Amino acid sequence: MRLFATSILLALAFALCAQQKPVAITLPDVAYPILGMKKSPSSKFLFLTLAGGRFLLYDISKDNLSENSKPLWKNLSINGFVLGGDAEFSDDEKYILVSEQNASYTGDKVKIKPVGINVLDAATGQVVYETTGVNSAQFLRDNSSILIADDEGVATFNFLTKTKGEKKMIESCEIACLNHAENLLSVSYDAERDQFKKEEGAGLNKKELKNATKTKKLIRFYRYPSMQDAGIITEEVDVVFRMQYTADDKYLLFFSRTKQAEHTHTTLLNGIDKTRDLNQFQRIRMEDFKVDNANFIYQTSEAMANFDITPTSTLFSYNDNRGFFAGKREVFVTNFAEQQVIVGKFTFQGRTKTRNLYQAALTFTNDSTLLVANGLKLTYWDFTKLPDFVEYIEPVNENAILDQAVAQMDDDLQNPESSLSKSISKRGISGLYLMNITIQKSGEVVSIFAQSDEKTNISMQNLLKDLILKYRFDVTVPKNERIKFTYTFNL
Repeated sequence: MRLFATSILLALAFALCAQQKPVAITLPDVAYPILGMKKSPSSKFLFLTLAGGRFLLYDISKDNLSENSKPLWKNLSINGFVLGGDAEFSDDEKYILVSEQNASYTGDKVKIKPVGINVLDAATGQVVYETTGVNSAQFLRDNSSILIADDEGVATFNFLTKTKGEKKMIESCEIACLNHAENLLSVSYDAERDQFKKEEGAGLNKKELKNATKTKKLIRFYRYPSMQDAGIITEEVDVVFRMQYTADDKYLLFFSRTKQAEHTHTTLLNGIDKTRDLNQFQRIRMEDFKVDNANFIYQTSEAMANFDITPTSTLFSYNDNRGFFAGKREVFVTNFAEQQVIVGKFTFQGRTKTRNLYQAALTFTNDSTLLVANGLKLTYWDFTKLPDFVEYIEPVNENAILDQAVAQMDDDLQNPESSLSKSISKRGISGLYLMNITIQKSGEVVSIFAQSDEKTNISMQNLLKDLILKYRFDVTVPKNERIKFTYTFNL
């Protein structure tokens, strides 16, 4: 009887473990990598941004996404947004603001490169407003206006009435962010040398001052809309690319990047030219305008790292890139109140030097589940049950034939003098193409399946397929066997 009871308990335990394992799903309308996702305030809608300016909206109010889920609409006519976009819903969920993902600097001094933005009608996906040359943008509480920051300052714009508000001039303005109460404006800006003298870090050290003037920023706060000076942080920060207040306005989150030599070190984990602390998430305590590094700072090698925070500000999630040689991307869930307390880690594992790993997209669906995506697949991950989970995006077992074939393709694409590169250049082929390639016998290609959608340049894709069908891999595949693999061409 005891043996029978023990068997039942073990069976139940194994069954529970089996139920906990998340299963990756592929949406039928997703043919290009998912680079960003945003859930609406009521959790009714999920907005996806794909590579190459592809936007899709799903209704998730009744159930989780599945292989049968269809979007309410998809807009594949968007210009730009090659690297996806950061999205925000208006409070009434009638509009979606999308800003281009930006990892670029510009000018003699290190500063952000302006981007394009679109405002979409959430009911139809149609563009209501679009413009370029923007440093940052956000919705205002009236649900019909946005606050836009550029190099000269900030201004409001009502996209329904096409009315532009008075420009608030701010010298050397970069990113701006208004709190939820709309009475305090934070601005990252390019400060002068004398201002850095007063800050912690640079102080009166001439070398540090020179470096700060060239590569660092300050964040100032203004009463809004009067623009009266409210204060300034007491230490310099790196170039700010994004800012966001927590729901209670107690903290200002920001994502920054640096190019300083002092931060550079070599690690094979991320490749020879990678730095572990190039990018970082930090927060500012709004009660005293202090950069709260003692309680919150997370570094990442992802140049355009995604992040999300729960409405109650209890959990924070971000993604990391472990590098070309590691072949892995990671998503972390952390405790927002306790420094470096990792609640969960989700790893996307590929082959070494894989071309099939992308920046992970993520959003909290509740306080125990995170929806994560890499490439074309999405996964609902319960980090309370599986705090350390690995999803293999391709076979990672040792396969000398496959390694040799992929390495050959890599080398030929990187060598402008190779026959393949010359043929691609001669035909003017460019773009992102995901192909499943099958080879056999003496390395001949026997079949190719290419992902595509209505925005795909089919003529270019066919030209590339013809070239790869004629391509010969310098490998020998055992008799009656075939080697199949996925290869991402980013041309």
